[in-house]
Amino acid sequence: MIVVLFYNSLKDPTLICKNTHVEASLGSVSVRDVFDSASDNCGMSLAPAFSANNKTSFTCDDVGMPTTVIVEQADVNGNVGRCYPRPIVTVVDYNRFCNSPPNAVCGNVQAFTDEDTCSANVAAALIDNGSTDPDNDDLTFSVCGETSTIYPVGANPVTLVVSDGIVSESSSATVMVVDNIVSTFCFNLVIKFGLHDI
Repeated sequence: MIVVLFYNSLKDPTLICKNTHVEASLGSVSVRDVFDSASDNCGMSLAPAFSANNKTSFTCDDVGMPTTVIVEQADVNGNVGRCYPRPIVTVVDYNRFCNSPPNAVCGNVQAFTDEDTCSANVAAALIDNGSTDPDNDDLTFSVCGETSTIYPVGANPVTLVVSDGIVSESSSATVMVVDNIVSTFCFNLVIKFGLHDI
């Protein structure tokens, strides 16, 4: 009589996983991002996979929020092993994919001419009137097309550019420069005298 013995191990596979960070711009995490290795006394049958109901897709709302996932793998006897401790996925936004543009708000400015000049120095930040950034980024201000902050007497239309370092928004205003120094003539003077101009 020949006796054939079949041995079915009841021991679950041992899985090792690792925590990981995933960029928000990628939108999801894969098993290979968290799976490290597996061992079993009888050999593995299926590739490692996420168990059902795992959250593996992410949006900008998940940035900074750790999410625990379950990775499992079966051996040739149908025993299923899972990673312990369970790996943690943290969504990051190092490339500023989730950055929101600033809200550019500017206001008209009235400035007076500097002494013995027909112009006024008005910094771009003075044109700002409460610009904000939803991400609380530091803002910088510039005037579109201008390389100087010197403005002549009269109405000077300007476009204020507000940047958070990634994207920019703009707003329009007027810099009004007023000549309030009596000794300075900030206009062209033509006197009519007979047939000749002086």
